[in-house]
Amino acid sequence: MNTETSELRDALFSAIHNLTGVEQALGHVTDVSTDYDMCQMLSKVLHDEVEKIQDAIPEGWYN
Repeated sequence: MNTETSELRDALFSAIHNLTGVEQALGHVTDVSTDYDMCQMLSKVLHDEVEKIQDAIPEGWYN
């Protein structure tokens, strides 16, 4: 694996980790919040995007 590919892999895994954290935080907003519906929608969008990225990652990139 060349340096550029390795850097891309590391950046993608870091972004996925951060996006997953945001998705989980938004998903834990309680239904008493006035922002509940928006947070749940944003959580689902993040979740779906993370899944798309994960599905596109070549098997050889996983350690």
